[in-house]
Amino acid sequence: MASSGGNPFTGFLQAAVNDPQAPARADALASAHKLCVSGEARDDSEWGRPTLEAIAEALSFSWLEAGRAKGKADKEQATKLAKISHEVLFLALRFPEFEAALSACSSELAAHPFGEAFTSALATRLEFAGGGDEDELAHLRGVLHWVYATQPRARPHLRAWIGTSLAQFARQPSKRLAVAPLLDVVALIAHGFSQPAA
Repeated sequence: MASSGGNPFTGFLQAAVNDPQAPARADALASAHKLCVSGEARDDSEWGRPTLEAIAEALSFSWLEAGRAKGKADKEQATKLAKISHEVLFLALRFPEFEAALSACSSELAAHPFGEAFTSALATRLEFAGGGDEDELAHLRGVLHWVYATQPRARPHLRAWIGTSLAQFARQPSKRLAVAPLLDVVALIAHGFSQPAA
């Protein structure tokens, strides 16, 4: 589970996606979160693409699990894990190691850790998160704003998806679509996106 030669942050994130047991995945994610909070995650010897991919995959997996959850208890647990995944990203964004690793990644959208697969997973979660937990919606909004502000190659895809989603919503309103985060991005686009939302 731990990354060799350093802090186990990357390994915990990978286990949060790959461990076959749900309780072990939750424990691994909680451990990664603790390392972010303490700042020890910065000591991981694998900062670079593996760490960014692990963060992106943990978030994407948490959205998938939240979308698949059935029953109140499962939904509450999935929402809790999604919140922790979001916090891991937002805490990691403050680390210079994250920025350096992001800068070193390929600018090709398909090959980027926060590229096509990540933005598609985010879009899918937003399509079904409407009317849900307010904290999760705030986190999803923050991720959407961050991706749009920092990943220029993702913008055409996101603009097209937002436009299509809002047009469909105008024709046939659905409580499932998280409309507010989309409208926030549209407003920021109209104002030149000079101040990305936190």
